[in-house]
Amino acid sequence: MSAGVSQMSTGWDRLLAYYDQTPVVVPGVVTDESQIAPLIPKLVDASIGLLNSPYPETRTDHSRLTERVAECETPRANLNETVFFLRANLFEPLAPIAIHHPRDAKLPAELATFFQDYGGAAHSLTTNARGERTTLPILDSPRKVLVTGDSAAFGTLVDDARTLPSRLQARDLARQYVNLGIPDASAQQILCNLTEATSRYRGQVDEIVYFFSEDDFAPTERFGSANEAVAAIRELVQKESITKVTLVYLPTLYNIVPELTRYRGYAGERAPNPQGDRELLKKLVLEAGFKWLDMGEIAMERARAQSSSFAVFVNFADPKNLSAQGIDNLVENFTPPVQPLVPTSLPTATNVEDQSIAEAGLEAQFRKQSAALDDIRAATARAAKNNRLKREIGDILRTLKEELAAGP
Repeated sequence: MSAGVSQMSTGWDRLLAYYDQTPVVVPGVVTDESQIAPLIPKLVDASIGLLNSPYPETRTDHSRLTERVAECETPRANLNETVFFLRANLFEPLAPIAIHHPRDAKLPAELATFFQDYGGAAHSLTTNARGERTTLPILDSPRKVLVTGDSAAFGTLVDDARTLPSRLQARDLARQYVNLGIPDASAQQILCNLTEATSRYRGQVDEIVYFFSEDDFAPTERFGSANEAVAAIRELVQKESITKVTLVYLPTLYNIVPELTRYRGYAGERAPNPQGDRELLKKLVLEAGFKWLDMGEIAMERARAQSSSFAVFVNFADPKNLSAQGIDNLVENFTPPVQPLVPTSLPTATNVEDQSIAEAGLEAQFRKQSAALDDIRAATARAAKNNRLKREIGDILRTLKEELAAGP
């Protein structure tokens, strides 16, 4: 046998060995499309939405998280959804399929069993009557911070209590954080919603936090360039007399750790790298007097501290969206730091009404403490003229201690 024929024979033997392998059984994981494809019609009939999925037929009017309101695309009002990842290694390895459906949906038995067998931990996704994602703890204040952007700001893949507005709200009870995020929105849709909200809350907006995702760079779309986007934000804040803007730049995983994410044959292989656009955006943001935060830099700084690029992954729920841990890491970079006034580990908001009752008690305690401080200031002023009034301060503190012990 010639050397060429021998080499060809060896090559075919290797190819045959590769395709003749016995499949590895992985319990609790969808490893073959035949496990989910027959269920797609049932998912459509039940108005169940799929994210990170190659099945466009599941994106129906009934399963969409957004709707058109006047000129703007906005999240649907009064959503009460359950969201969870499907344990599957189909399609894109870094972007597993996520499923969402109304919390009170009556699921067909076959789907309920499938979700029980292959679904991950579920979280709550709710919106209010204006289509704003629920921010917890619930607070109404005349001083507001508007948090805007696409899915990353909306927090599709995290619980109501773990979105960026909720984590910032938990540290700051003096202002109300409003979530204006829109799932899968373009820069034009984001700015449309933000403009409408600044008009709605005119005179109340202290600050804007703008999530600028990497895929907001879209040269063929309006506001899809750094120049257009920053110019529009500058014009808006000047018109509305808003004095503080924080822009959070969110690159994809493909451009933070390309050595671990750009797999041949998958989405990461040809994902664009808008490094030049990013540098221009940063320059324009700083020139405008805005604060700049780069989630890629934050994630890599923590990874270097652990001497492992793999540590970056803990910050992401998928290549384009932050995880709850990633949001917590981002919050640490908001300054000045604020002493937490509520527990930093908030419960999952399975029922917004129950959460409102719980937070009402916290607000009542906060008001009592504020009132006591006002009384102490007044007593201190009087005590400066009359030392006998100093005992009033002790009386006020004893009363406050008794009231807090008695509860709301």
